[in-house]
Amino acid sequence: MNHVIIGNSAAGVSAAETIRVIDRSSPITIISDELHTFYSKSLIPDFISGKASLEKTYLRTDTFYKEMDINTLFGEKVDKVYPGKNTLALSSGQEIEYGKLLVATGAGPRVSVDIDTGIENFFTARTIEDAQAVKEAALQARRATVIGAGLIGLKLAAALNSLGLEVTVLGKYEILLPRVMDSTAGEILREVFEGNGVNVLTGVKVSRVSSDGVRLSDGQYVASDMVVMAAGVKPNIDMLEGTEVEIGGGIVADSQMRTNLEDIYAAGDVVEDIDFLGGGRRFINPIWPKAVLQGRIAGSNMAGIKRNFPGSMMMNSVQFFDTPLISVGIVLHEGCDYHEEVIRYNKKEKVYKKLIFEKDRLKGAIFLGEIDKAGVITNLIREQRDIAPIKERLLSKSFGYGNILKVPVADRAWIV
Repeated sequence: MNHVIIGNSAAGVSAAETIRVIDRSSPITIISDELHTFYSKSLIPDFISGKASLEKTYLRTDTFYKEMDINTLFGEKVDKVYPGKNTLALSSGQEIEYGKLLVATGAGPRVSVDIDTGIENFFTARTIEDAQAVKEAALQARRATVIGAGLIGLKLAAALNSLGLEVTVLGKYEILLPRVMDSTAGEILREVFEGNGVNVLTGVKVSRVSSDGVRLSDGQYVASDMVVMAAGVKPNIDMLEGTEVEIGGGIVADSQMRTNLEDIYAAGDVVEDIDFLGGGRRFINPIWPKAVLQGRIAGSNMAGIKRNFPGSMMMNSVQFFDTPLISVGIVLHEGCDYHEEVIRYNKKEKVYKKLIFEKDRLKGAIFLGEIDKAGVITNLIREQRDIAPIKERLLSKSFGYGNILKVPVADRAWIV
């Protein structure tokens, strides 16, 4: 069986490692349009700021692929997949046959603004090459504008701020991190950024990007020496256009990470997930642990050992300046039947904690400024156990957390 994997990041590499553990002899080929070995995309802002060297971003050595007997085709783009022939075509003209194919191509930047022709100071920051370009431009710039107030945008804004640039963040929605926080937490985080010298404009729409700044639809003009686009991503699925592979918001896969075509699998940010927490919701959940797990499950099934992915939930852990943030599960209840909340808010200390329940089961949590016990809360969300006797006391400092998790760790479902 010839296993071909498109993508050399978390899902693709995890799948290849899993296949090789199960099957010592079948050929494995990883194809990537990048030239680098497997690296951490979450460390890109740290690379830009100088907190992490290029070498520190690498998660495998140059000899890893040879040691695992994995063939590599780096710097090659897959133009088209032909499911009827079990082949794919590369931009170089080469044709590759596969027995099982895994699409683990991740997501790329969604550029949805008008840009002046020939502009040279407009960047995205999804790859090492992107990051190197941003880092080089920042050395010559004084003012930077980041379009997008999600996780990627805020990480990039903090990185550029640490280099001494005057940074402005532009957000389409009224709150920061609209998928991760509610309005109260968003306002606290705004204060954190503004307190560190970052200008934050929310509820704005970009009209046009020019060589010297950004024009907003309300007429405001933000002067800038460089502009970084971080407003949204889209699954990299161009190679599947015109095929019978089912596509929704991303590739649709079953619990074994198999598409509607028997020999084609998908994993990672390119996949449309089913929300583990219920409601039948499907969404793109671009988090690293999920990509790793889906890669392992896809690889296992490709190699003939059945494993199932139980579903996905939103989960983010990050620190901005000196303020930690953990957000898990469903944190906004608009449009849901449940909206019971327990909140602890210390405005002076900028500490905000919020739990959201559906009856007696915990569905989501926000910890901002103080993350003590967030791990226990995350486990309760994963396990979806009835916590009626304790739910009013979950945020109490005196509560005995050690008594509520009596299920052995090995027996718990790994939900991400």
